[in-house]
Amino acid sequence: MTLTEKELLTSKEAAEYTRLAHQTVYDYTHKKRIPHQKIGKKLLFRVSELDKWLLYGGDEAASIKVTNERE
Repeated sequence: MTLTEKELLTSKEAAEYTRLAHQTVYDYTHKKRIPHQKIGKKLLFRVSELDKWLLYGGDEAASIKVTNERE
């Protein structure tokens, strides 16, 4: 599957999607608690990974599991 713009969210969009505060999403990225990719200075989030992350419990262990599935 090819990534399209609609499959990638900014941190603000990811916060809205997950119903978390924007600052919480930002903090989680620094703690590696939420799956994300950093391209330059931009933080991007795949919708499919956020869905899995939420399904797996939305914590650091879930983030690790989702990230390992990516690789």
